Amino acid sequence: SRILSMEMLDSFKKFWIKVNTRKYIPTCVSYIARFITTLLM
Repeated sequence: SRILSMEMLDSFKKFWIKVNTRKYIPTCVSYIARFITTLLM
């Protein structure tokens, strides 16, 4: 049962990473774009 929980934890971690990257990539892109436009102004 311990091995099962470890597998579940690992799959949940992969899922969480996928969700987080999907959520945070647009934020990073918008921050970078804002930074570049601030530099160009």
